[in-house]
Amino acid sequence: MGLSMFYENLTRNRRNQPSFHHLCFSLVFFMNFTNGKILKLSSILQNFLVDNLSCSLDYQYMHVIVRKTIWKFSVAYPDAREPLDRWWVICRKNNFSSFPELKKTFGTADMVGRCVIFNISGGKYRLIVRVNFAGCRMWIKYILSHKQYEKLNLKEDEKCRP
Repeated sequence: MGLSMFYENLTRNRRNQPSFHHLCFSLVFFMNFTNGKILKLSSILQNFLVDNLSCSLDYQYMHVIVRKTIWKFSVAYPDAREPLDRWWVICRKNNFSSFPELKKTFGTADMVGRCVIFNISGGKYRLIVRVNFAGCRMWIKYILSHKQYEKLNLKEDEKCRP
């Protein structure tokens, strides 16, 4: 399956409004055949999926993608587990339609490009999430210590660029 065929299939499926899981399956299937371009292509298609899908009846609340990232970070930093789980539960039980609405719940959240930065454990850690408010989706991009976050330039990062 070539890139043009994948995009054609993705576009055709978007018109028929498939489930998000169907599109993710298509992405994984395609990535298995890209031989060496997986990381670059993966990032581009992940952003495409998060940014272009509209909210469906399947998701009346925010759909947080890649919870596995939270689990991995929690193993390395056990004190972050409870605050990250709390953040995940709050996001899953809400449907934020805009950044100001999200800011009412998470007062210290900031937005850079298409990413929202959440302070975790009183600012000890930073959770960076790409958000599609219209699509009811949040894709966890990074969870970093404060020191690691200071080294990251989100304005230039391809995961957060508009």
